[in-house]
Amino acid sequence: MLKKNTEHFELVNKLATLIERFGKNYEEKNLRRMIQFASEYPNIENVVTLSRNLSWSHFLVLITVKNLEAKRYYEKQEGEQLPIGLNYPQ
Repeated sequence: MLKKNTEHFELVNKLATLIERFGKNYEEKNLRRMIQFASEYPNIENVVTLSRNLSWSHFLVLITVKNLEAKRYYEKQEGEQLPIGLNYPQ
């Protein structure tokens, strides 16, 4: 596990150089969120379906929800009950 985390850390740091070329959307914090998103939502078909109703900001909230049942509930709400910036049940 440590090796995997170290590899991710090194990769993120290398990719963070993208900021110089493409702007702030590729800063380290955002790259880490992108990696977390990809691990939380590995099925592209689900992402496509969900992204019709949820914004990136909604996904950022959802990836913090640890309880799978709660996560699925909020996904089905299509962002209606997912105001950004609030804490959600874990």
